[in-house]
Amino acid sequence: MSLENHVTTTADCWSIFKRSYIDITGHWINNSLIRVSCLLGIKRLKGKHTYDVLAKKNGSLYTKFDTNNKISHTITDNVSNFVKSYKVYAVNNKKDYSSRKSNLNAIVNEVIEMSDEKENID
Repeated sequence: MSLENHVTTTADCWSIFKRSYIDITGHWINNSLIRVSCLLGIKRLKGKHTYDVLAKKNGSLYTKFDTNNKISHTITDNVSNFVKSYKVYAVNNKKDYSSRKSNLNAIVNEVIEMSDEKENID
């Protein structure tokens, strides 16, 4: 991934058995025009999931994989702590999609509507 110039990411937090985690995935199109995805990492979150804690964990994973200046967009579930972490710590905050209807479901629906191919999923 260090050779790629444009990467999008997804980030999510969850809890199970009284333990909390954050994961980040990376997505890009390689030189052969093949979509590539990978798990950048899963980290344990201790304490409260405040925006600064999330930003620190995100930043450590982004730095580890040399993606800090390559990320064009990050998709989250639009909860306030994630939104604030990206607003406060974003390096190149060109657009604020949180003010639009841009939670993950809305983005997926927009892409489906724009797509020429529609497939029913059972």
